[in-house]
Amino acid sequence: MKRLALAFCVLATFALSACTTFLEPTCAENDDILVDVYNKTCESYLGEDWYFVKQLFTEDIPDGEKISRVQMLEWNLNESMQGGSYTGYYITYEVQIDKKRWYALVDLTEFDSGRYEWKVIEASESLSEIQGMLY
Repeated sequence: MKRLALAFCVLATFALSACTTFLEPTCAENDDILVDVYNKTCESYLGEDWYFVKQLFTEDIPDGEKISRVQMLEWNLNESMQGGSYTGYYITYEVQIDKKRWYALVDLTEFDSGRYEWKVIEASESLSEIQGMLY
């Protein structure tokens, strides 16, 4: 009986992990999102002076370079944004700016129609601060 219970637990674990794979965000690494994450993170990095030095960090850098400097770290379901035709996610990104690591939290909603919306909620030097916003 113990072996049967153990086998059931192992099977259930694999089944549950497979279910979350189907819910994985499909648009989180689209170019327009990654460029926006880079630009918004630069604004946080530069602080109040962002307007005067924005060209140094964002406008002179080609989009391909910005995209290569942003990496998705993890995603979580946004439980308050689950519906019949859409799924919401919180996505954490790492952004390389001026040899420093910054982190950004994005609220992403993907619709069954293929459309998606996103908003950069916060950018910070502290991954703990970004992760703390989720819990």
